Parts: sequence; structure tokens; C-alpha cells
Amino acid sequence: MIANLQVLRGLAALLVVFHHSLTHFYIMGLDWPVFEVIARYGFMGVDVFFVISGVVMAISTEKIQPGQRSGLNFMKKRFLRIFMGYWPMLILAFGVVFMYSPERFNEINWLGSVLLISTRMNELLITPSWSLTYELLFYLLVGLTVLWQLKYHLFLLLAVLVFIKVNSMPFGESQFLDIVLSPFIFEFLFGYYLWKLRKPLLQRKFTLGVILILILGLICGVYFATENSTWRVFTFGLFAFAVVWLAISTEKKQLGRFYLYWMEIGNASYTLYLIHTIALLAFVGSGLRQWLVAHNLAMIGFWLMLGVVVLFSWGVYKVIEKPLYQWSVKVKNHHT
Repeated sequence: MIANLQVLRGLAALLVVFHHSLTHFYIMGLDWPVFEVIARYGFMGVDVFFVISGVVMAISTEKIQPGQRSGLNFMKKRFLRIFMGYWPMLILAFGVVFMYSPERFNEINWLGSVLLISTRMNELLITPSWSLTYELLFYLLVGLTVLWQLKYHLFLLLAVLVFIKVNSMPFGESQFLDIVLSPFIFEFLFGYYLWKLRKPLLQRKFTLGVILILILGLICGVYFATENSTWRVFTFGLFAFAVVWLAISTEKKQLGRFYLYWMEIGNASYTLYLIHTIALLAFVGSGLRQWLVAHNLAMIGFWLMLGVVVLFSWGVYKVIEKPLYQWSVKVKNHHT
């Protein structure tokens, strides 16, 4: 794996954590403009994740021989990677919600939450899991290109269908089509083709142009508030593409100790992404947030809380997520 992408995964996860913790920051009466601006647009971490996933899928399939067996094995491995990390967090979320907010159970789409077939955040037990549905969809699409030896034809057809859907059917009319033909697919394709076409694209002469794309994408996304519109993928999505481009093009062979620490956060980024909203619920439900405010420890307590969430996520990754995934792969290989 490219070291810079692992670091970028960690940063993207932290952006999402900041974004979801901003409400608590305000409720605790805190004020720091720098953090507030970063957290306000922390949702961009998801766009970065999608582009990175596209790169990873291109790398993962680069040396795979097309065919039915390899295509099915690829999809099994990727689906195991998602669910073996997700289901333990779902069990934890069930316990925390049962303890602190049981009334939420009446709003939960249990099938959608367990099988990751819904992108409606308000009905999911782990709200950030909406993005995993798109991850699974792209894994499926890439797997089909391997299984059916379609190369790039499927993606070309898909891009056309997404364009037609966006311009002919309002969002919300069909949840199935909203997912299958989501504009978010373009963000995966940004990363996928960035790697596939890396020889002509990853040249230093393009650096200035990529930085310009990064700046314009961010400015347009912020100015036109595109986070909840189709244009998100062509503003914040292009920003994410440019960030990933820069990360790959500046990859280094020698890594310092501090850099390695960031890589560890990147390794645990999936767990951190899933677990942080559960931790925030416990932070409020346990009364800790109120206690910190009452004892004039709001600022230091807030940052300590985020630090504990990161460390706890790393521990869960080491003790649960990673071993469970490794075990599931061994079982799959044994039965293959």
C-alpha cells in the first residue's frame, strides 16, 4: 500500500470525526475559528475516502487474471473486509444506543443497517455507514469487470447512465436508483483511472494544474455550498482527486517515526470512521460532556475525548478488526 494514502486515510477519518463533533464543540460553549472552519467542511473526508478506494481497487485488480473464479474471490475478499470490520461495531452501537438512547430503535432500518443497503443516515444505527453502501457497490462493479472480462466498458456505460438519471429523475424518487446510479460513482472512477493512467497523469509538469484544481474545487464547493447537491463530485470530489494525486506523486521511500504514527491512524481509519459517532453518543449519554462544562474543563476535556476516541479505535483495530478479517480470509481460502 502507498504510505501517503494510508496517512491520508487517517487525516480523512479525522476530518469526519471533527465534522461530527462540531455540534458538541458548540454546545460546550467552545470557540476556536480554525477548528470550526476545518470541522464545518470535514465531510470532505468521505470524498477523499471514495477517491482512495478507486485507487485501491485499481491496484488490487492490476495483477488479477480475469475470469469467474478470480472475480468471485475478489468480491468475497472485499466484502469480508467491509463486513468483518463493520458488524462488531454494529454490535457495539446496539449496546450504546440501548443504554443511552433506546428510543432511536423505533427509527432504525434494521435490514439496511445490518446489510448496508440503505444510504439514509437518519435510519441507520451507525450513521456514517451510509458511505459503505457505495463502497460495496463499487467493489461489486470492479468485481464484475474481472469476472466478465469487461475492462472499462462497464464504467463507461455506468457514467452515461448516471448522467441520464441525474438529469431525468429527482433524487428521492427511487432509493435503489439513487444508490446504483449515484454521482458518487464518479469519485471512485477519479481514483480508479488516476491509477490506471498514472504514467501520463502523475508527471511533475501537471503539479501546478492539479493544485489549481484543488483550489478551484474547494472554493467552488464552499461558495456554492454543493455538499448536498449533484455538483459535490465536481467540486469537493475534484478537490479530493487533487489531494490524492499529490499524495501519490510525493510518495517517499524513507519514513520518519512521526510519519509511521500517522500511518497507524490510517490503518485504524475504518474503525475510527465507524466508532466515533458511537463514542460521541456515550460522551453525551454518560453525562461526561455536562460534567466537563460544569467543572470548567470543556476545552481540554473535548480534545482529550477526541484523543481517547482515536486511541480506542486503534486498539479495536488491533484486537478485533484486523484479527477477525485475517481469520475470515483464512477460512475463505480454506474453503476455496
